[in-house]
Amino acid sequence: MVRLLPAIALTLGTGWAVAQNTPAVEWQRNLGGSSDEFGVSIEQTSDGGYIVCGTTRSNNGDVVGNHGNEDIWVVKLNASGSTEWQRCLGGTQPDNGIRALELPGEGYLVLGNVRSNDGDVSGNHGMIDFWLAKLAADGTLLSQRCYGGTLNDASGGIEPTPDGGFILVGGSRSVDGDLTANAGSTDYWVLKIDADFDIQWQRSYGGSSAESAVAVALTSDGGYMINGSSSSDDGDVSGAFGLEDFWVVKLDELGNIQWQRPCGGSDLDLGSTITELSDGSFMAGA
Repeated sequence: MVRLLPAIALTLGTGWAVAQNTPAVEWQRNLGGSSDEFGVSIEQTSDGGYIVCGTTRSNNGDVVGNHGNEDIWVVKLNASGSTEWQRCLGGTQPDNGIRALELPGEGYLVLGNVRSNDGDVSGNHGMIDFWLAKLAADGTLLSQRCYGGTLNDASGGIEPTPDGGFILVGGSRSVDGDLTANAGSTDYWVLKIDADFDIQWQRSYGGSSAESAVAVALTSDGGYMINGSSSSDDGDVSGAFGLEDFWVVKLDELGNIQWQRPCGGSDLDLGSTITELSDGSFMAGA
């Protein structure tokens, strides 16, 4: 079962909490340089610090090593918010960060979208590719890999899997390179890779219009839940409500669709998050 949490409930609940018990700010930091920076993810690390991921256009201030356009920017903070290290990743074309996460005892994993095929990036299939990079504990780049085809393939989310690998999701227009099918326009694209970044399986899902996945969650039965957006009502998509729905898809461990559900109304509704709850139902956010 998919549960939809109304936005008004979130707003009212947050307002009540703030009015009753305003939390104290322990610290705050501005990170960046003289141009634009966009933060997209922050996660606490095992040492009590934080790993931050986003995109930078600067090459001054807190930013060192920009490759010449937009770079993926990863910053490691300690528990007090002081910078331990920072790293620009990318090449001479615009490259954007999606998420950085800790690999306990190994370093960090960075997911992004790249247009470059130089600098830190090699193996781009054409236009935009998913890009996965492994960093050492000090931010040194250890390995990287591009995933995609000759058209635009943009990642949206990643989660570690119990076998040491990863599940990646996003949207793809390609039907070559690492891809073998496309239903039309942009599809959900889901890849299961091993610890060495090799593809174990990949699948495209969608209809004749556009779909793009932005979130993935592991499920207790060994499968996966995907959330994103869809403007189709054919192919893998049935029951659409309007112009664009957020589209929840349940996959088994090999990527086969077990069920799917568009959620929304007559206008634009875009998916953002997906979580399995303790009772086996799912919370999908828009």
